[in-house]
Amino acid sequence: MPLVVCVVVAAASLPVASALSYDAWGWLLWGRELIGPLPFTTMGYPSWKPLPGLVSVPLALLGDVAPWVWLLIVRSGAAVALFLAYRLGRRAAGPWAGVLAAVTLLLLPGWLFEAGIGESEPLLTALLLGALDRHLEKKDGTGLGLAFLAALLRPESWPLLAVSGYVSWRRRPALRPWVGAALVAVPALWFGGDYVGSGSPFTGGHLARISKQGHLIQRGGDFPPLVVLERALHLLPAVVLAGVPVALVAGLRRRDPLVPALCAAAVLWTLEVAVMAGLGYPGIERFLFPAGAAAAIAGAAGLLTIIRAPPRGPARAAVAGVVVAALAVSNAGLAARPGQETASIEHRGDLAQSLSTILATAPPDAFRSADRISVEGVETTALAWRLGIVPHNLAHPGTPGVALQLRDLPWKSFRRRVARRHLVVRPITRDEELNLVSVTRRQ
Repeated sequence: MPLVVCVVVAAASLPVASALSYDAWGWLLWGRELIGPLPFTTMGYPSWKPLPGLVSVPLALLGDVAPWVWLLIVRSGAAVALFLAYRLGRRAAGPWAGVLAAVTLLLLPGWLFEAGIGESEPLLTALLLGALDRHLEKKDGTGLGLAFLAALLRPESWPLLAVSGYVSWRRRPALRPWVGAALVAVPALWFGGDYVGSGSPFTGGHLARISKQGHLIQRGGDFPPLVVLERALHLLPAVVLAGVPVALVAGLRRRDPLVPALCAAAVLWTLEVAVMAGLGYPGIERFLFPAGAAAAIAGAAGLLTIIRAPPRGPARAAVAGVVVAALAVSNAGLAARPGQETASIEHRGDLAQSLSTILATAPPDAFRSADRISVEGVETTALAWRLGIVPHNLAHPGTPGVALQLRDLPWKSFRRRVARRHLVVRPITRDEELNLVSVTRRQ
């Protein structure tokens, strides 16, 4: 029943603010390439991830409905993650701990935005929390399956899959063949898929290291692992973080595996992201969502443990008042975050609508030749999906050709190319967010 409610809530959100990220459009393109006439390639962004690649195949059969279905999957995952945060928090310290855990997760920086544009990290968080919940209920087959799916989304999940496999191996001998299959399938799908799509099993890692986010963290002047650790510390309000050690001590005293497992997973995940940042990978905030979710649940349980420590009466009421006041102060600046992130999703939706308008009003032959079209930034994969072409064909247009520009951002590389080659740029059509221009050589 909770899963049905989460799907209904996610479906109800689709008309309110709908947009897909650069990566999500790219994942949908993989499905078309795997079943259609276009060559399957992982040589350009987004970097290869097996789970979106596998899911994109049946989605490709849905045609224009595919983006909506992917968005429904991710938003349902985000809603399920919130429910699981409540469920695990309630298990650790009662219903109010569950409520606080879910609210804290909802207010993670970027949570609503990333879920709203179809990024995979909210879904990843749901899979990992679900795996933990199932193992706690001794339903190890389901827990192993969820951990396996998570391991197909981010490599930081691989050690957690190993833990899930160990638990399943020890407690359920009948699952041992499945444990072995999962441990073989994960590297085969990651490296094998990349090899098929690019000729190298390591193209995805290379793309991640040379990405814009990777360059930003490497060239920011600070030691990248420390940047990641600082980002991790700022994911949650300080008051919630302060509850984590309290919950850990209480859990160890009760010999309850939930909170120690959450704390260990949060530390392990954060260290993995930090180490990978030190190796050149981008340690952006959304990669830390699973660690933030685990810490939010543990911290909420710790705060409720503090409130219940004094005996019933004025002392407990006073402690509860102090904790609530501290939460109110620490969360005072977060009240506007959902509205801001919803506005950012709506802006992405405006970009998508502008692209539809441009395609409808442009001359019939403007987008006919793939080698004479260029586009910048977030709209690259969206345009490629709509035109049915490979995204990296849009990076370097021929001349004469057309270029699709974001109106509120300077396209520096395009301007340099125009100036260097003495090209002439003329407007064709425009909308609120995008300009379509022709590019010709000066006569």
